[in-house]
Amino acid sequence: DSLTHPVYIQESLTTPSNTNFETGGGYWRKDPKNSTWLCKQPDGSIPVIPGSPNSWIVAPYGNYIYNDSSYIISSCYDLTEEERLIFQMKYWLTSESGKDGSNVQYSYDDGKTWHLLDTNDYGWAWGWYTEQVEALNEIGWSGTSNGWETVRQLLPTALNSEPKVNFRISWASDSITNYRGIAVDDVEIFAAPPDIGVLSIDSLEDDCQYANPDKVTISIKN
Repeated sequence: DSLTHPVYIQESLTTPSNTNFETGGGYWRKDPKNSTWLCKQPDGSIPVIPGSPNSWIVAPYGNYIYNDSSYIISSCYDLTEEERLIFQMKYWLTSESGKDGSNVQYSYDDGKTWHLLDTNDYGWAWGWYTEQVEALNEIGWSGTSNGWETVRQLLPTALNSEPKVNFRISWASDSITNYRGIAVDDVEIFAAPPDIGVLSIDSLEDDCQYANPDKVTISIKN
């Protein structure tokens, strides 16, 4: 008798980080239970990204399967080095709109529990999902993307104190209609840039119609 158990080798990453899946599938791993996900160069209707030919694809050789619920999982990220972190990725999608789709989740307890990477409190859209997807039973991307789209989302501030965070891209479909599905590439995590700007001009020391003032007082906003 023998017992076979898969062993996955993944990376320990710090920020900023950029994973393009060109080596070892970016050390992401797929759901081991009958998952169709595969990291390869796209063909057919999915275009290749110049300079980053390999992508993770839910249906690499045709349309996605019915009643699917699967995912790919990242390596571990230490998110304690920087604040206001952004998760960014590229995706290509064609699916039954509102029915089948994908979203991003995170875990800080070695995958025991997973949490939806939801929209941010500032109203920054950045191409992130907002619509309900029936097969996911929560919000996600669905329908048809505009080719390869770059999307990003601000990570929850609670993750700034977490030294071991995994991300996963989840996919779900129903039993009615199927298309080519989703492909993902170029996952990045980086600190948000400073956003200091002039909010208002409060006073001028010269009364000559604001011309060539000697001193200007302004308010700034970060």
